[in-house]
Parts: sequence; structure tokens; C-alpha cells
Amino acid sequence: MANAQTTTEPLLSAAHALSLVSGWFREEWANTSIDNVSITRLTNGLINNLQLVRRNNSAILEPAAVLIRHFGHAEEISELESCEDPEGDSVTLSATDQSIVFWEMGPRDWGPKLYGFFDGGRLEEYIDAHMLNASECTQPAIARDVARSYARIHSLRLAFPRDSFQVVKQEFIVNIREKREAVLQALSVVADRRAREYAAIFRETDWTHELEWVAEMFEKHDCEETMTHGDSNHLSVLVKNYESECQVMLIDYETFSWSYRGFDIGGHFNERMYCYIDPDTQLTGYPAPTLQEQRFWCEAYLQEMEDLEQDITEYDTVDHLILEASIGRLYHLLFTNLVCTVHDGVEMDPLFLSGLTHMMRLYKQLKAQFIDGRDRTSIGTFGADIGTM
Repeated sequence: MANAQTTTEPLLSAAHALSLVSGWFREEWANTSIDNVSITRLTNGLINNLQLVRRNNSAILEPAAVLIRHFGHAEEISELESCEDPEGDSVTLSATDQSIVFWEMGPRDWGPKLYGFFDGGRLEEYIDAHMLNASECTQPAIARDVARSYARIHSLRLAFPRDSFQVVKQEFIVNIREKREAVLQALSVVADRRAREYAAIFRETDWTHELEWVAEMFEKHDCEETMTHGDSNHLSVLVKNYESECQVMLIDYETFSWSYRGFDIGGHFNERMYCYIDPDTQLTGYPAPTLQEQRFWCEAYLQEMEDLEQDITEYDTVDHLILEASIGRLYHLLFTNLVCTVHDGVEMDPLFLSGLTHMMRLYKQLKAQFIDGRDRTSIGTFGADIGTM
């Protein structure tokens, strides 16, 4: 997990944390005194409660730091004790399925190791790292390792259903039909210009048609289906604070599924424009990657595929990957909007709604450019200056 802003009052006591960790680490941790244990509550867990437990005695056989994750938010210890394992749905994995991904990623050093799990949470490897930022995306070495990390995930063959994309699409369509008016009603009570702007866009968008059209584009252009991460925002990408064979690590596996790899790649290209931790704006001020940057990224991706001894097909070319990413960018913008409205319920924060507005204005312009066919491979350079926040 990444370094993050912290609070000064952890929820777990040193005794509680030590007892929990010692259930899995029976030598050095079990023989550590409470006086040698410190706890830091991390505030960068958007949907879970994260606490970092460190010990300052000798660490030879066992890690010196462990991340304790409790599922869901909590403000006091009694709430932690009532945390329950997520059951999962069409978009997110259950705690059990997430553990499967951990067991595949951790031993390869592609992700944090899973040390153990308990009712309502789990113990994970702590990674000395920070979350990727838009500026770092422009650095060739970091961009290359992000590409390599996605290629690694796409190389996995897990026993997950292969109809996930279609299931999610159909569920979105049902939810749009059933919840459209409720979403508009919820937006109507927010007394802010940004809410009104988004309500107008939500009302005028034929969501079912757009989903069907993008799905058709994936199929029409022979886009590759693989295991996908499914959540390409930068909060899910760590940059290690130490030298490593690969400087980047993808985390947070709640949205792993079998889908189109272009969704991950295009989503990553989109996300360079967006920021979810700044209280004043949803935009980073950086544009989407240029065509030259996209080509560099895709070359690194394909090289990693070769290094992993993956089967290379006629569709594994830079140009085709850019095409897949172009379609993926369109789907990512629709997907993000629908998750934040008809799937999880409407996010009422006007600033957040302004970000969704920006995404849908971008979607319309990218789609028009794609249909028009003018220099289709330059679609990735588009959209950084659309709208105001």
C-alpha cells in the first residue's frame, strides 16, 4: 500500500494489532512487545479502513510492517469489529475472489502479498510507495512500467466468468430503465449550477444506445478479451519509493474481471486528466497522452507480452492496441458515469458531478471523431480542455 496522509488516532490498540498479526507471524511478531509496536491509520482507503502496523525490533524472518485492511469505513473500534466481507456483485469481487487475485499477483511480485484474512478484513504486504500522479505519467520510465504492469495482468488466466462484460452491460441497461428518474430527481434537489449541468447531460444521453454502440465497436474491431483490472484511476497505481525491477505496481483488485483490455488501456489514458483527491478540482491540468506517448506505451506493453511468452497474434500491434484503447476510452467514460449514478447511487458532491460532466462532454467529442474517421489514431490527444470545472 502507498504512503498517504494519516490521522493521529489509529482505531486499533497496539495490543489488538499485535495479537491480530501474530496469528500469522508466529516467531518475530509473536515475540514482539507492545512497546515496540506503532500504528498509523491511513486515510487513502476510499472504501476500506487501512492501518499500518510497524515494529522496531529485528526483522529477519518476518516483515517489519504489515497493512491491516478492514472492509468498509469505521470511526471507532466497535465499528471495526462489525465489518463484514464484501459479497461482490456484477462490478466488484467478493473478498474470496479478491484473495484469488492476491495469490496470483503476490508470488510473482506483481502486487502486494496476501498474508492472511480474517472475518471482515485481511493482512497485506506493505509497499513503500506513493500513488501515481499525472506528472509521472509523462516520464518514459514510469509510463513503460505502467504498460508492463497492465500487460502482466492481461496475461493472467483466472477461473472467473468470461461473460462479465456482457453481464455488466445488461445490468447497466436494466438499472438505467429502473433508476433514471430517481437519478434525475436526486440531482434536481442539489442547488448548484454543476448539478444542473450534469442533470441536463444525464437526461439527454441515450445511455442504452451508447453502451450498445461501444460494445459493437469492441466486437467489430476484433478487440482482445483478457483479465482486466477494471479500475484505472491513479489511486490504484503505486510507484515504489525504492529501485525495483518494475517501479510500478497495480493494487486494489475489487473490479478484476474478464473484459476488453482496451478498457484498461484507454481508461489509463483518460485518467491522466482526472484527480479525485484535490478538494478544488477534478482535473489534473494534464492532457491525455499524445499519439507519440501512446505508441511508446503500447510498444512497452507488447515487449512485456513477448517477455512473458504470450501468444502474439495479428492484432498484437501498436496500431491495433491504439485502436483498442480508443474504444476503451469511450467505454471507460460511460462506465464511470454509470457506476456513479445507476449502480452505486448518485454522488451529490457538485465538484464530483463537474468531473462527470467533463467526461461526458469528452465522450461526445471522442465519439464524433471516431465515427468521422479522421486520423482515428490521434483520438488519444483529444479532450484535455473540454469544459470548465
